[in-house]
Amino acid sequence: MNAAKKLASLIWLRRLSRGVMAFGFITSAGGNVLHADKNPISIGIALLAPSILALAFELVSRIPLRKEAHWISKALRIGATGGIATIMAVISYQHQRDAFGMWGDELQALLLPAAIDGLMIVGSISLIELGVQIRDIEAIIAAGGVVRKVKEPTTPPKTATKGASTGRMQPCSGGTGC
Repeated sequence: MNAAKKLASLIWLRRLSRGVMAFGFITSAGGNVLHADKNPISIGIALLAPSILALAFELVSRIPLRKEAHWISKALRIGATGGIATIMAVISYQHQRDAFGMWGDELQALLLPAAIDGLMIVGSISLIELGVQIRDIEAIIAAGGVVRKVKEPTTPPKTATKGASTGRMQPCSGGTGC
């Protein structure tokens, strides 16, 4: 597959992943609002957990780290995003569990919230990976569509030979004995 077709395919997958994220957000937010008291402040607070989760992952997926970024930067970003995701998923899970418990059966109330928040996380990770791949393909296209691979030598270069009389290594002078 040429680079342009690969790029178009990756862009389509990124749109699909964003749709999955939007579906997860709407479903999570809906479950949280179902459980909230019927006043604007309670509804606003109920919308915070899925909103913060979606915004954190959206930032991570849209702003890729440089490959040469320090490992501490990478670890802090991943750790902070994971911490936010954990906190918001727990809060959102409790709201959704209680809402689905009121409107559905016990098994749905236990499992659906985890599946919904998990779907958002899978969509986010997919967006991050797709962003990296799209960036790489765009770099290939900008370089003229040619992937340059470094060819590994089949044999190591000769730098020295054994001297005939002494048996010690001597520098290679570039003749036929090298």
